Amino acid sequence: MSVQTRQTALQGEYVRLYCIFERDGMLADPSSPPKVQIVNSGYNQESSSSSTDSTQSQPNSASSQTNSSSSTDYYHTTGFGPFTAKQENVGIWYADWLIPDNLPVGQWWDLWTFKWESSGVTIRKMFTIDVHPADTVNQWAGTPIASNISNMTASLLRDLTNLFLYEAQHIPVYWEQGYRGDDKRTLNFAYGNWSPGFRPLVRLNNRIVATGWTTDNNGHIIFERDLDEDDQVYVTYKFAYFSDDEMTDFLVAGLYAMNTIPPSTEYYTNINSIPYSWVSAILLYAAMTGLQRLIFGLNFQEKGIIFGENPDSAQKAIDNFAKLYSDYDATWKEMAKNVKSRRLPSISMFVSPEYTLPGGRSRWFRYLYKNGA
Repeated sequence: MSVQTRQTALQGEYVRLYCIFERDGMLADPSSPPKVQIVNSGYNQESSSSSTDSTQSQPNSASSQTNSSSSTDYYHTTGFGPFTAKQENVGIWYADWLIPDNLPVGQWWDLWTFKWESSGVTIRKMFTIDVHPADTVNQWAGTPIASNISNMTASLLRDLTNLFLYEAQHIPVYWEQGYRGDDKRTLNFAYGNWSPGFRPLVRLNNRIVATGWTTDNNGHIIFERDLDEDDQVYVTYKFAYFSDDEMTDFLVAGLYAMNTIPPSTEYYTNINSIPYSWVSAILLYAAMTGLQRLIFGLNFQEKGIIFGENPDSAQKAIDNFAKLYSDYDATWKEMAKNVKSRRLPSISMFVSPEYTLPGGRSRWFRYLYKNGA
């Protein structure tokens, strides 16, 4: 699994593109630093006249890339790069890019190429980044910044997904037919936030195709050639109901809720500085916030149809989520109250004297008897 944390930029801006790598639910590093290329929508429209040059050939299939040389581990295009990504933390890598002032605006892609094992297949992940004109209102509303996710936040995101919202973050969709826009190579699908850990199963005219396409993991399949008018594409994929940004906002909401509980003098401004005793309460409140979103969203047709075309199915899901929310809410209130009021057992130290100063008691007794007490 790999996730990008930035999706917008301005002409002439210096950007840092982060990518988070997970394997089996844990942050993990590729066998070697990933390669990153910045390409536009025409990255796969290579000239046939350059096909005689081995460095301009189309990339090999995943099965034939096991023993490929480093020269074929990335796409050769007229874009930018390849850059070698740098590591910030375990499983968190980034690439710096200075966007040219005259770069055409619109949608670009950053293409990450890596291997989990040095002798394994080459994996390619592609993410979108929208480049806006430098003189738009965006420049005055605030320059977009790269999101730097700490190890604590990444850990809490995994816990929130695996312990509370796993099914909502891994919803399967079977045999959905893609629809086209103006692009003859791009197929669009109903839901975004595809699960990067699950490779989509693509059927072109009822035939499974494992190569010749890539995905941005956000509801699009991009083919390497123009599709015919009568081509039909069906895809099986998994998607997450909530994006990583939304899940992070749920955790922040849990932090804010804990800050409102007396005593108000104990508060924290960011997730990275919270005490360990707050973790369970913040996760539970974040799960409650996610359930609120689910309950509200399922009242609308586009979301409700996820749980069945029959409206009764969506209503049944709403009732189940509401009951679960009520249980979580009661548990959270008790947990948060105990944490902030220090009712949990704490470490204490008792010191008692081991020796008595010599003569102290004797002088006291002599004083009493001398005065006739």
